[in-house]
Amino acid sequence: MNCDQINKNLIGYIEQAIPVDLQKKISAHLQECKTCRALYENVVATYTIYDKIPVTEVNPFFYTRLEQKLKAKHLTNETFVPKMIWKLQPIAASFLIVVGIGLGIMIGKSISGSSISLTSPNRSEILEAYASDYYLTSSGDESLNVLMNNE
Repeated sequence: MNCDQINKNLIGYIEQAIPVDLQKKISAHLQECKTCRALYENVVATYTIYDKIPVTEVNPFFYTRLEQKLKAKHLTNETFVPKMIWKLQPIAASFLIVVGIGLGIMIGKSISGSSISLTSPNRSEILEAYASDYYLTSSGDESLNVLMNNE
């Protein structure tokens, strides 16, 4: 026998689930081949470790209790309130944005202290603003008189 055939039949040999003549051939091969013998010893050691592990008995009602808990959790997640909250979130966010913009406008108006005029200024108002920015007096300054006369 070759090593591939031993690898295929090794579990059956250990569990004695193969015919007797095949068991004899495998036994003879294991005495000659160190590689297959090492594999055989590893598998046997694994089997003995597995046999030493204590078997825990499962509670016969475990599955039933688990199923009930999962159903109860699923039912609590399907209540009306969480679905409604998800639907109201965009409306609440939009409302808060509008309120924030309105408050910003109100605060801006109260800080500036001046009212917003929607009428466009005439030329003399623009020149008066220019004169005040450059410290020109409207009464006796020549440069302001020159600007006013160019209207």
